[in-house]
Amino acid sequence: MKKRNSRWDDEPRLDKSGQPIVVYPCATDIVIFRLLNRYRYLPLDFIQAHTGLSYSYVKTRLDLLARKPNKFLNRPEKQRAQPNANYRFLIYELAFKGETVLKDAMLYSKEPRLGDEHMFAHSLMVSETISSLEMGNTGKMIWWPEIAGRIVANQQQVAHRSIPVHIEHQFDNGKKTADFDYYNDSNGPFGIKYPDGTARFLSLEAEHTNQVDCSNLTKTSFLKKFLAIKYIMDHKLHTKHWGIPNLITLVVTSSQARIDTMKELIMRETKGKGAAYVAFAIIPVLEDPFKAAKPMPELFTQGWQRAGYPDLFLNSPTASKAAA
Repeated sequence: MKKRNSRWDDEPRLDKSGQPIVVYPCATDIVIFRLLNRYRYLPLDFIQAHTGLSYSYVKTRLDLLARKPNKFLNRPEKQRAQPNANYRFLIYELAFKGETVLKDAMLYSKEPRLGDEHMFAHSLMVSETISSLEMGNTGKMIWWPEIAGRIVANQQQVAHRSIPVHIEHQFDNGKKTADFDYYNDSNGPFGIKYPDGTARFLSLEAEHTNQVDCSNLTKTSFLKKFLAIKYIMDHKLHTKHWGIPNLITLVVTSSQARIDTMKELIMRETKGKGAAYVAFAIIPVLEDPFKAAKPMPELFTQGWQRAGYPDLFLNSPTASKAAA
């Protein structure tokens, strides 16, 4: 009797004659490889939603692509430690052989993938959020290479994803300052170009386990991030450094309670004025034993909460024209 493959191992699937099934990348595989060249980690259902292929085909094909002797994809080991791991959609990433296929086809991007390779759950929040926005968007996505290319062409300077900031805060034990390069979770800004020619530029922060408030500017916290974002907006550094006319920082987190705490912090730090340039949404996180994230194209159409301002709807064009 043939032994059944585990969803976790990479042992080959066998054909009727008992030989390992070998696959040769086809056009639909290239689409999947390119998707995982942008997003470091994506679950099966996100890949299926992006490609538009049938669920049964994608499930079978991804399984073969991740198994020996093929190994064009990996299934990250870290997902096995999560609650309900055996009942969630498997998560995939591009493997070396998949990268080689893209390089041979001149389709490989050297852009840093969305999502850090070390912080698995946090990286998944980043990938799932931005990929959902891409799914829901009916216009054109604007990625960093296009923004950077315009910076070089228009300002004749090297484009940097980070922006130097100087922040300060009055704590109970005295005033503290910090100088650092602010780098967001989306590897720099990205944007949406609407059919009417306007564009909205975005930055993402995935608030997974960071403290919201803090008693210093040394530790990573939402307080430290917000002060950096406020400094950038107050000094219009997004325009000076990135050449973009507007910027909204999207913040995703796991609960309304966390959003409420962050909104209260913004109201405190702005002396009740609020901030139109920071918008919040709740998404499921990997550690949630009751709810797994699913493709969320509604992130593009639903209201994003703001402190002191009405909800923001990303599907509504802005008044700012995109750069030519």
